[in-house]
Amino acid sequence: MDAKQALNIIALVGGIVALIALFLPWAVHHGLYMTTNYSGIDILSADPFEDASWEKFTPILSAIFGVITIVFAGIGLRSESEMKIGILIAIFGLLIVICALLFNGINDEGIHYFPILMDQGMGSWVALVGGALMLVGGAATMIPGITSQKRY
Repeated sequence: MDAKQALNIIALVGGIVALIALFLPWAVHHGLYMTTNYSGIDILSADPFEDASWEKFTPILSAIFGVITIVFAGIGLRSESEMKIGILIAIFGLLIVICALLFNGINDEGIHYFPILMDQGMGSWVALVGGALMLVGGAATMIPGITSQKRY
């Protein structure tokens, strides 16, 4: 396995991790008698997030960017244009990192209905790790000498 394949596998794993994060709890509501976990899918229709404008779409956007990265990393394993694909993967990884950080900041500021009783779930942190893996795997392809260069 050469460096190009290893970097694409790192990005592929990051995309899979970002996709898995959609199904994990992104927010946890601690009520008086029960605790409710809101996965990335639940946030779109859950009552505490009905007045949320754009922040309820961040888990879905992270998953979409993860799926796009899975496709690009799969293409990158068989393609010769690793730098172009690496740039795209790095951009999508950066977008996932931004989405996860924005969701974390909004949830911590208490914009939702239950600011005191709403805690951060692990889904946004898992998406952040997936985005970071994608960012590292994609950005490393831009470093000269790491990936295999064709000699003519």
